[in-house]
Amino acid sequence: MAAAFFKLKYPAVCAGYFHQEVFVDNREKLIKIGELIFGNQWQTPVSKILGVDSRAVRRYVAGKSRPPMSHNLVELLQKKQQDVLEAIELVQSDIISGNEVSADMIEFIVSQFDYDSAGSRLSAIDAIRNSIRDDVYLSDLNQIAKKYAQNDPEISNK
Repeated sequence: MAAAFFKLKYPAVCAGYFHQEVFVDNREKLIKIGELIFGNQWQTPVSKILGVDSRAVRRYVAGKSRPPMSHNLVELLQKKQQDVLEAIELVQSDIISGNEVSADMIEFIVSQFDYDSAGSRLSAIDAIRNSIRDDVYLSDLNQIAKKYAQNDPEISNK
């Protein structure tokens, strides 16, 4: 899959070994990796993954110094991949089936906040009910209830 992004620079040496084009230049790999993961503004985030100053990445790109070896890039990307998987796990830690959301659960969520009026409280309950899908994140339901609460910091800062 990734080999499709690579450029074959030594066709005589590599002939017969590759069915697709391949990078043989770590500088080009680094640029493509950065763009794939972070888009056009990739140099600073990649410098953080590599544990170097962003000027070092600019030197790699300009060809003024050698970028990390491929095996180092793989190790660093695997670490980043693990971090991303852990972040996804964290986000999904409070997902439940929409069928599991009961009136008692909604009442519990809403009761965590103070409301200006009974109407605001009912609006929070209605908004929560209307947001229930096949899968629901409890943190999202909490955020909906908080939106209707008095002294919601997100609303009072606007």
